[in-house]
Amino acid sequence: MNVVKDVIFEGKILDMVQKSNEFVQSQIKEHSFLGPDSRFVTIPEYPEFCWTELIINSIGHRDYSIMGTDI
Repeated sequence: MNVVKDVIFEGKILDMVQKSNEFVQSQIKEHSFLGPDSRFVTIPEYPEFCWTELIINSIGHRDYSIMGTDI
C-alpha cells in the first residue's frame, strides 16, 4: 500500500463527507492557462463531481457490520 497521507475523519457522516471533500480538493493538482478572453483560467485535474461521487460512494457502500475497518 502506497499511502502518501493517512488522514482520519470522524463524526457524523455528513461532516465526514464535507471534511473528506475539502481534503481531496486541497490535494488535487490544478492547471492554469490563458483563456480566450486573455484571463487566466484555473481548473482542477479532475472535476469536483468526480471526487465527491467517489467519497459518497465509498461511505455509502462500506460494510458497517465489519468493525475496525477503514474505507
